[in-house]
Amino acid sequence: MNIEPVGSLTRLEKDSQQTAGRTLSDLAIIDLTGGLRRQCAGEGRLVKNVDLNDFRAVRRVLEPDDFALTDGIPDPPPTDLIDRESWEHIMTLPGHVAITTTSYQGSRISLMNDLSSEWVFSMPLHGITGHAMSIIWDSLESSIFNTVHGHYKTAMTILRAALETSVFAARCALANDHARWKRWNGGADYKFGNACEEILQLPNVKVREDEVAGQVGIGIFKGSTPRAHDAWARTLYARLCRYSHARGDTTDASIWKSTGPVYSGDGLKACYESFLETYTLMLLLAKWGQGRLGLKRNGRLILRHDNLPVYLKRPFSDVAVCYRDLLWKARARRVRRIRPQDDQRRGNRPQRAMQF
Repeated sequence: MNIEPVGSLTRLEKDSQQTAGRTLSDLAIIDLTGGLRRQCAGEGRLVKNVDLNDFRAVRRVLEPDDFALTDGIPDPPPTDLIDRESWEHIMTLPGHVAITTTSYQGSRISLMNDLSSEWVFSMPLHGITGHAMSIIWDSLESSIFNTVHGHYKTAMTILRAALETSVFAARCALANDHARWKRWNGGADYKFGNACEEILQLPNVKVREDEVAGQVGIGIFKGSTPRAHDAWARTLYARLCRYSHARGDTTDASIWKSTGPVYSGDGLKACYESFLETYTLMLLLAKWGQGRLGLKRNGRLILRHDNLPVYLKRPFSDVAVCYRDLLWKARARRVRRIRPQDDQRRGNRPQRAMQF
């Protein structure tokens, strides 16, 4: 199975027909705007109800017993109900974007959702890496929600916060610096660039970064030259910062080319590909900081050699391949192979290098 890029088709309807079988080369985001880019109309009520045969048409709420901690008492009737005009002003446009996005790009959103679910079920219960992954999971869920509803700038800004947490957690985990991690959680401020420089000073990191940079020119933290800021982590962070600062073509209005939110193929493409790239880098850092971290089905999917170019340009895709092999394949090769007769007696399978 491959991931789906966003390619060059001009009709979302045609695109959605081609992505039914979720492959990452199919899951690239094509020219998603053709036929569905519309300017936002004024105050007219040119809206309709979603067909009740569509499972997305009815809003659902939780029962008291659906919560882990509950007294079981049903919620009382509304005591301060919002007026209908305000509700529709807040909900109609993002609701329309959500229906549009999940009608024509549902396989991409499902992949993002599956990756987020794998993230929370992969994280260790204790330690710096586990704590960081629990924080990052909130950001993954929030970024997906904002992407679905057309708040593209916000979705990208949230990814920047996740990347910051991931890099700083890796710095503390690899240095076994629990005191620094505790200060950061207590509100201490540390710059992203400083964290990148500090992590490169760790002997075990420097050796691995030198090895990877020797093969592809850069590493996650090591640039092409001592003064260059073209390493993968810094480059991705700089791209996400453009949306956080919201200027030029990275404001929502520029992405929508309208008031909004409205559906934007360019916006969805940026969010989708940035989500996959940020997730991949954070997954590698989590594995580096926590050696026993497993790799589940969709994580393996996005790390496949033929899938990386869907959302990663070179040399960053080359860096990802190097670290994927160093962190997962190398460990699998070091595991002692069990003889066939021992395998039958113990009911175990011989360990093999992970296949991508």
